[in-house]
Formats: sequence, C-alpha cells, structure tokens
Amino acid sequence: MSISKDTFSAMLADLSQQYLETAAEKLDRLEVLIDGRDSAVKAPMDETYRLVHNLKGSAGSFGYPLVSVIAHRLEDYITDIGEPTTRERSEMLAFVDRMRDVLDGTLDPDDADTALIVRQLPVRHTFEVDDVTASEVEVLLVMPRGAGAHIVELELRACGFRVVTEPSTLSAIGTVIRTKPDLVIATAVMAGMSGIDLACALDAMPATRAIPIALLTSLDAADVQLRALPHNVPVIQKGDQFGEDLAIALAKLSIT
Repeated sequence: MSISKDTFSAMLADLSQQYLETAAEKLDRLEVLIDGRDSAVKAPMDETYRLVHNLKGSAGSFGYPLVSVIAHRLEDYITDIGEPTTRERSEMLAFVDRMRDVLDGTLDPDDADTALIVRQLPVRHTFEVDDVTASEVEVLLVMPRGAGAHIVELELRACGFRVVTEPSTLSAIGTVIRTKPDLVIATAVMAGMSGIDLACALDAMPATRAIPIALLTSLDAADVQLRALPHNVPVIQKGDQFGEDLAIALAKLSIT
C-alpha cells in the first residue's frame, strides 16, 4: 500500500512536533540538573552528559543541525567536570538557552551564522585569567576521545585557545565547514579516514582550503605516509617535542 504525499508530509510534521516536545523536556531537565535542584540524583553530571549527547545525536536528523553543534560544544564543556562551580553552572545554562532559542524559533537556523554563534558560547580554561591571556583562537582537535586527547586539550587550553574535540574525521569535515575554526589539528591515525586524508581533503576543497591545519603524529618525520601531506601542513610530534613543534606550527601558520 502506497502512502500519499499529503499523508507522508503529515507524518513528518507529527514526528517533528514530537521531537520538539521531547527536546524541550530534555532542556527543562538539563536546567534542573545544572541548577542542582534535584537532590535525589546521585550522579547529576552523568545524567547531564547523557542528555546532552542525546540532543547532539538527534537534532540533525530533525533538521536542527545548529542544536547539534551547540550540544557538541556543551558536551566538550562538561567533559571532566565533577562538581560544577557557580560560574560553570551559569555558563552551562547559556548553552541550554541557545538551544532553546533555536528550537522555539527565536533564533532562525537558516539565517544564523553558526561560526559567530559558537564563538559567543562560553569556553572552559585550565588557568586563571590573570595568569594567561585568553585567546579568541579556536582550535578544532580531531582525535579519538581518551587520555591522549585530554592531554593535548590541556596543553592547548593552557595556551589560552578555545578547544573543541571532534572524535571522527568524517564528522570533522562538516564541523569545519559549519564552524570555521581558526586551526584544525588532526591526529594521523584515525579509524576509517586518517588525519592525513582529512588534511588532504580540507586543503583540496574551496570551502576549507583557507583554514590552517596541522597534523599530530608519532610517525617518524621520514615516514612514507607523511609524503601525502600538502606542503603547507606542519607536523607536530607527540611526546616531549609537542610544545616546541606546536610553537613552530603556529608560527608557520601565522596563528597568534
């Protein structure tokens, strides 16, 4: 039995409305968890992370990619937070407010400048503002989540950079196009598509070729795999050489 165009459109509209209602409930729940108003929850940050991850995954399927991007930023923000400070709670709520703006139509995702919106979102730092001057430079770190990524994130944040982690090279392409980071740092070894492939792809596409990219690797400098890299992509070695190589890469790419 075939479904008429009108019936199909009505089904989609119904599913979209159900999504909006469910997403609104999740945002309401997030506010309660972030404010600490539900004392019965034993691990509020665990539930918070699950809700944010769910919002990130479902938003794009229903035509709200901007919600997905904002949720991704919030997911990064809350990673490794134990008991949020008053300031962190306030900043976490800012993400919730922006997602709500998109869902209720206050912020039109078709007219919105995604790159501008995400740059206005709060960012966590690992230092006191008086110790290091915070930079407006945004770095997209393309690297599987884990201890290695956490160490690199800390190093970059200690430099004052805004850092967002993307664990998938394929997803990273869309993220780069939508958010236009000032620098992409990709690790060479990735599942499916390597960081070297990503560097080549970004360098080849008109929409992304102007965005600086560096490769993070433990491969030897003479390794044959590195010959595929575009000439303008500097290599940052993992380990003790990381800090020095990062400084050289930033200078080569004119990142300040």
